[in-house]
Amino acid sequence: MDPQDEAERFLEFIRAKAGLLIEVGDGQYSFLHLTFQEFLTSSYFITRAERDGVVKLWSSIHAHCDDPRWHEVVRLFVAGLKSDESQLVVIEGLLSPRPASKSVARSRLLGGLLLDGIAAARSRRADILAELTKGGVAVVEYDDVAAVASLLRTLMAKDTVGPEPVREAFAVSALKASARKRLALELLARAVGLDRPTSSDERVDG
Repeated sequence: MDPQDEAERFLEFIRAKAGLLIEVGDGQYSFLHLTFQEFLTSSYFITRAERDGVVKLWSSIHAHCDDPRWHEVVRLFVAGLKSDESQLVVIEGLLSPRPASKSVARSRLLGGLLLDGIAAARSRRADILAELTKGGVAVVEYDDVAAVASLLRTLMAKDTVGPEPVREAFAVSALKASARKRLALELLARAVGLDRPTSSDERVDG
């Protein structure tokens, strides 16, 4: 059979029978559910990592980690890596210094990886929780703050994290923060169901 005919038959099958694609224009198709696209993209990244190495792949995808639309792809990709060492390459890359404007998106991605139970993320739990608490007070949009607070509450309920490491992350961040940031940390801590992150005698001037 002609390859073109075979391709058209396959396209027709996954559009009309399997229900994976919808036609969005003349000869243009989109996945019916974003999950399919995310899964296939992460599978492609895993294949590339096995061929070229995760360090080389990370250099190609790290910029996308600032875009929340890519977060599920990255989480699926990291979960699919076969070794803790490969996963740690990504975790370390996400924890590397970056502009404050991009810290919130990456801290939420790191929190998601910790929530997924990724071994490499658990090994850097304190650093990830610190990034989340700092990220939560670096934003001005209510939706961003609410998202960080929701993620922290979920992590507190996980057996692999719990409330004490989250409380400690708030305390450490508060000791290093300015007076304004300490107030923001206190408000965020209350939003996630914790007391004030530090007592009055623990405070230092920012």
